[in-house]
Amino acid sequence: MIEQRGDAVTLSGAPTLAAAYRATLLGNRARRADGLPFSDLQALARALRRAHDASRERHEFVPDGNDPPRWNGQGPSDLISVAEAAGLLRLSKRQVQRLAASPGGLDGVRVGRAWMLVRAPVLALAEERAQ
Repeated sequence: MIEQRGDAVTLSGAPTLAAAYRATLLGNRARRADGLPFSDLQALARALRRAHDASRERHEFVPDGNDPPRWNGQGPSDLISVAEAAGLLRLSKRQVQRLAASPGGLDGVRVGRAWMLVRAPVLALAEERAQ
């Protein structure tokens, strides 16, 4: 939903926030390619991202039985970056990416251009590798 009050515009709802975030990233990319300043769009993208993440935490995805769930309920604190996983596993980032891409590999979700991995399987694998 989009509301306007005077000079302020309020965006709400995960789909609207996600669409605005993607549009901001495209504008950011175009400005960067044209050699124009883009720090204002970066700040807007960060704010939209935080709002979208907060929206996902408050909403539960209820599958209709036909579609597998697209969001498994993990909050942002249950996700770690590929770089963090690489540090925990004592592997390179590329090796972690290969592990995540392999069948039955580490669970993760794509966030913009980056992948975030579910913390619990990474910690379990790190413990297994330490033994």
